[in-house]
Amino acid sequence: MSIVKLFGRRTKKEERLTITKVKKSLPISREVNSLNCRIDSECRENFPSLARYKELCMEAAEVYRILDTMIEKKNHEEDAIKMRDALRRKLDILGAKIRANLN
Repeated sequence: MSIVKLFGRRTKKEERLTITKVKKSLPISREVNSLNCRIDSECRENFPSLARYKELCMEAAEVYRILDTMIEKKNHEEDAIKMRDALRRKLDILGAKIRANLN
């Protein structure tokens, strides 16, 4: 008699593995995410800086150019459009907040 039978330990049946599709991330997503984080951190401040806003706008222009080329080539077109619109919205909100603080 084996030890397993003495103590009543049973082995579990292996569960069937399911294969799920993994959506590849966009090659630009790292730059977009870092820019989103910087915009969000600037929005959280009570008095955001105009100089940092201008820097963010310059970086956003570069990201927009890359996203526009992705849209033209129809490479992840829907995702690129969503990212571009989200960035523009966030920058508009930040710009409105800065204008309100200047008055």
